Order: sequence, then structure tokens, then C-alpha cells
Amino acid sequence: MPDRLDCPDLATALHAGSREHGEHGVLLQLLDVEFWLIGRDVEHPRGNLLLQLGFTREPPTVGARGRSRYRRRAGDEHVVLWGWGLYLARDGIEVLLTRSGGPFAAAGPPDVFERPSTAGRDTSATHALVAACDWLAAYEDRVDAGAGIAHRVPRPDSTPTAAPPEPWTLSAAWRELGALVARTGAELPATSRNIADHQEATGTNEAADIAARHVPESTHATERR
Repeated sequence: MPDRLDCPDLATALHAGSREHGEHGVLLQLLDVEFWLIGRDVEHPRGNLLLQLGFTREPPTVGARGRSRYRRRAGDEHVVLWGWGLYLARDGIEVLLTRSGGPFAAAGPPDVFERPSTAGRDTSATHALVAACDWLAAYEDRVDAGAGIAHRVPRPDSTPTAAPPEPWTLSAAWRELGALVARTGAELPATSRNIADHQEATGTNEAADIAARHVPESTHATERR
């Protein structure tokens, strides 16, 4: 899988990824779009939405490369967001998702600012990916409820290389992908036998269906943040 969307039609790209890599292909490409959306949330006209949602901004330490990361702790939940990834710990689960790979097992968030060349061993725990999908869906809901999504458009002075053509939310897409992974018991990353068996038995490609329902056709390609 490429680590970015170069296809001008976002839905077509997601269909292609799901046919080749099942749920994992859709996961990687949804993440690419999600982190672009989060980048727009950081630049909301009324102020950084991550700060308004309880995150703390941590600028790079002296000598470190990369951009700021954002951290939030609430009860037993610990979340760290970078422009390239998400670390989530809750209910005894730790998982790291990145724009170009994962899910990865994690023992605490990586203490870095730029994306590491390797993020750790792949984890096939279904419940870890479901938890991450649930968290991303809830994040999308909080943004929409608190600030709306009208700001989620490319900056006027930018030349995006991956953006939906209109303000967008992936809340429903994350919930449906999480439900599909939980139902099929999919191990990720995968072209695993259980995914293929499920699709053959039902005569459907549900991952592609999720993309078709919830991701708009785009004439833009995604701006990397």
C-alpha cells in the first residue's frame, strides 16, 4: 500500500485498497484522510480544537526534529496524537496507528516527534483495532458537536495533495469499520483467510462498501501535514 492517496477520486482509491488488502487497506487510507482532518481542527479559526478538547500541546524538545504532538489523559485513557499517528491506551489495551502502517503493539507512547522508521511489532489483536476505531469515531463526534466541520477545507493559500472536496467527517466510517473487524474477527494487517471467507460467503466487500458510503469523491489529492 502507498502511504498516501494519489488517486484524484478518494472513493475509488479506497475501493482499490479494500480489494487488495481487505480491512487493512481501508484502515490505512482512512487514517491518511483522518490526520488531514485533524490538521484542519488544529487550525480552526476560533482556535486549536485539540486544546479545546482537553489535549496539551507538547512542542519538540531542543534538538528534536518534527512538529508538536498532543497528549490527553482522562481516567485510564491516555491518547497521544502526532501529524503521522495515534497512540491509544485504555481498558488494558495499548495500540499505535500510523499513516503508513499498523496497528502496532505499544508499551507506552513513543517519545518522539517525527515518525519513526519502525514503530514496533505488528499486533493482530482485534480488540485493539476496534478500540482505536471507536476512539476515532468519538473524536469525530466531539468535533462536530462542539465546532461543526465547516472549517475542514483546504487553506486558501495551499495546494492540497489529499482532501475531501467539502467539509467532512469520518465518524460513521470508523464505527462501521470497527464493527466489521469485530464481527469478522479480522487480524490486521491482513489479507487473512477469515476476511476472504467472510466476503466469499456473503458475496460482498463490506470494507469497500464503507468507503463508498462515507467518503466523497474528490478532485483534490491529500495535503500532508
